[in-house]
Amino acid sequence: MNLKQPHDWLQATEVLSIIVLLLLTGACTRQSHHQQPAPEADQMLTLEAIFKDHSYDPIVPGQIRWLEDGSGYTALETVEEYQEVEPERDEEGEIIKWPEDIVLYDPATLQRSILISALQLTPPGAEKALTVDDYSWSEDRSKLLVYTNSVKVWRTKSRGDYWMLDVVSGDLWQLGGSEAKESSLQFAKFSPDASQVAYVREDNIYTQSLDDRSIEQLTSDASDSLINGLFDWVYEEEFHAKDGFRWSPDSKMIAYWQLDTSAAQDFLIINNTDGLYPEVTAFPYPKVGEENPAARVGVISVDSKQTVWAKLPGVAKDMYVPRMAWANGSTHILVQQLNRKQDTNNVYAVDVDSGELSSVLVEREQEFVEVYDDVSWLEQANAFTWISERSGWRHIYRVSANGDSIIDLTPGEFDITEMKSVDEAGGWLYFIASP
Repeated sequence: MNLKQPHDWLQATEVLSIIVLLLLTGACTRQSHHQQPAPEADQMLTLEAIFKDHSYDPIVPGQIRWLEDGSGYTALETVEEYQEVEPERDEEGEIIKWPEDIVLYDPATLQRSILISALQLTPPGAEKALTVDDYSWSEDRSKLLVYTNSVKVWRTKSRGDYWMLDVVSGDLWQLGGSEAKESSLQFAKFSPDASQVAYVREDNIYTQSLDDRSIEQLTSDASDSLINGLFDWVYEEEFHAKDGFRWSPDSKMIAYWQLDTSAAQDFLIINNTDGLYPEVTAFPYPKVGEENPAARVGVISVDSKQTVWAKLPGVAKDMYVPRMAWANGSTHILVQQLNRKQDTNNVYAVDVDSGELSSVLVEREQEFVEVYDDVSWLEQANAFTWISERSGWRHIYRVSANGDSIIDLTPGEFDITEMKSVDEAGGWLYFIASP
């Protein structure tokens, strides 16, 4: 395959930014009007106008998502027209949040249509619609996964409740079963064939059928020091890693991280402000020179519930495994292993049946090597994209599955800031760069 560099990329990026701005502006005009009117030009700027009346808040739709085929984008928009659905109120009865619709916009005409109404997102017998913290579609858009009732874990709200809406039948039900506690599920996601959803609950990985709603527990060895499918404080801090499992493209396996934090000593944080008495939180945190948590990557079969562990070299607690992705269909995973000094990143292809690995790529820097997320598997080329600074500039490369061929796709005196999309069928790579 011959991926070509787009011509006049800078001008194209500027045009794209203008288009996105226009789209957002068009979407914003459909927002609710419960916000206070903007102050006049000669009106005094006050704290009440900013923080109480929210007169200066931008009216922006929430959770904007492009559809997979690029035919349109969806957004969350608040509405006030529903008499049957109560808004969310504070303890004094004041309205703090109106119900929300999920709407669809045509990018060519800005025509707006309601895909999912707040009424459809109201559980049976409930007066209030679900507060949508996030949502995702199945590939055929016949099912909607809604994340709600979220609570903060470390830095972000990564634990909550998940509900499933069948768009055709209108059936709305909660994942996790009767045994699940409130706000106890993490990182729920559809299998590629949309027959199941996988999630983490109490540091173990589960799957739930969308047909009969039966639940299967895939891992069962979680403990105070052993976690599956998510990360500890250190990985989130160092590598912005939170979601710790990946469905295989054929929906038959899940690749996941397991962390053993027993080697790291507890760090104590005392909260003296939220209550009458201080509250102490303890979490494993290695100081400089102390032992790290030990991470490993495995692939578990959804049917047999057996895990094949990647046979990564070195002592696990002296290494990081910051990134992992499926490659070459469902036969291999690409694993990045970083030394503790973080000046060498080894990329391995791991056979999911045996755990055997082969070296594909090595990145070395004198001081510090970046870890990149922008890895896209190219089916036709039997290769993947890779961002590297090996030339002195940050460029996008095409790397063959065995690592024998490494081609710079974006030559020139500029740095890639983000890879946006790969159109493998058309032979195009879209990116943003700084000249």
